[in-house]
Amino acid sequence: MSKLISIEEFLYTNKDIPIIDVRSPLEYEKGHIPGAINIPLFNNEERAKVGTCYKQEGHDLAVELGLEIVGPKLASFTREAKKISPSLEIKVYCARGGMRSSSFVWLLETSGFKKVLRLEKGYKAFRNHVLDFFDKDYNLLVLSGMTGSGKTDILLEMEKLGLQVVDLEGFADHRGSAFGGIGKNPETSTEKYENSIFNKMKDFDLSKPIWVEDESRNVGKVLVPPAIFKKMETSHRVVIEVPRDIRAERLAKDYTAYGNETILDSLKIIQKRLSERYPKIVEYVKDGLYKEAAILILPYYDKSYTKGIDRRDKELCTILKLNKDDPKESAIKIKEITNG
Repeated sequence: MSKLISIEEFLYTNKDIPIIDVRSPLEYEKGHIPGAINIPLFNNEERAKVGTCYKQEGHDLAVELGLEIVGPKLASFTREAKKISPSLEIKVYCARGGMRSSSFVWLLETSGFKKVLRLEKGYKAFRNHVLDFFDKDYNLLVLSGMTGSGKTDILLEMEKLGLQVVDLEGFADHRGSAFGGIGKNPETSTEKYENSIFNKMKDFDLSKPIWVEDESRNVGKVLVPPAIFKKMETSHRVVIEVPRDIRAERLAKDYTAYGNETILDSLKIIQKRLSERYPKIVEYVKDGLYKEAAILILPYYDKSYTKGIDRRDKELCTILKLNKDDPKESAIKIKEITNG
């Protein structure tokens, strides 16, 4: 049995049924429904050939070429699909819900699948749903604080306490500063980033607050979804104030494991902004005096942060002074003062 279903039914019902994306590897890599497994009808080169044939020779010849390419692969497609879903129930989508997914559905039905659900309008419907979701009415709360305050670790502890949290830096695999890529692998695209954030938020209770970390528009090379960023600008925020000495200690602990060369490469990105402090910072790093280096770096980040927080509506800011680096204890305090 096969059925063409809406994006709502595709995402929110039959959640235990595996999802297959039959688009090309390049399309899949750019962005896909989280959890979907790629079984491409065409590889990247084959897709390009079929597309060129369609433009130059027309629909019928393009279809014939596609059949010639796909024909020898049919048996392997069914084997892969059965490995993914031994229960013989599967969800399938392509770019727009057209020939690729409908052909794959036919193949699976022919090979004995009991239930095959095809996404109407394909991945395009999913992307429209994601962007529409971000525009919904929900209450963001923002955790703000200077560099080295441990905001991400505090948010993760808040999540353990049962609060709804979206780790914007975690999904970007980047900490959001010149040093943010150290020890990370920030290769995601903005599209994949948005998809991951949506996948986290889609099961939230939107009548309850959703916590995020204060960010600029960019987290590494990706953009915070514009609708979320716009909400963040006018949301209530808890501003944690942590002494610079404690923040420098945390930065030294977080980054020194990756070696001097990596740290010095990141320093070059902000060399001009560090001005006359730069040579001394380099000297400290080379001598293994990482906390001392961090103390000289922090004024640059603190100045930028202060400029940003000063333009906020003070009535939308709750100040919380913290005198030690204890994310679990800080999370409990934040939950208490926000009636979380």
